[in-house]
Amino acid sequence: MSLAYSISGKGIPVVLLHGFCEDKTLWRGIENDLNDNFMVISIDLPGFGQSDNVALEPSIEYFAEQVDITLQSLNVHSSILIGHSMGGYTAIAYAELFPEKLKGIGFLNSSVFADTDEKKHARNKTITFLENNTQDDFIVPFVPGLFYPKNRPKLQKSIARLIDIGLNAPKEGIINAAKAMRDRTN
Repeated sequence: MSLAYSISGKGIPVVLLHGFCEDKTLWRGIENDLNDNFMVISIDLPGFGQSDNVALEPSIEYFAEQVDITLQSLNVHSSILIGHSMGGYTAIAYAELFPEKLKGIGFLNSSVFADTDEKKHARNKTITFLENNTQDDFIVPFVPGLFYPKNRPKLQKSIARLIDIGLNAPKEGIINAAKAMRDRTN
């Protein structure tokens, strides 16, 4: 499976990996800032955006392997990976699986640590909730909670955009991503 992607600019490849319940369109403003000096490749991770959700056993390593397959199909043999949240987890797994293919790595609101027991419990609650409800029931309250409460009024446009992106994610893709994040290693 090759993942959906967009490419702009020329130069050293910079691969942008979105977070949970997002897609490659998250990076539009940043792509414009980078594409004068870099080849910017924004990727839809499995189950999000225009990428299929085919993981029978979802894992962050699977996401990283799919990123590698996509980059190979583009003849990109070395790149800088930048990941937001779940995209950062994917970048970490990529670094572990393919260290020779990295020029650099960056993380935005991400962590190199596995989920704590408390966080795993929260992910299990998310999975159970999604199994019994629609993604709309999950996304609409979830996205605003990602923003500092005092900043929400001035960020309503960004929040609405992220809600729209999340509402387009298939429920199974969200569930698989939650399982993959829950089960990732340190």
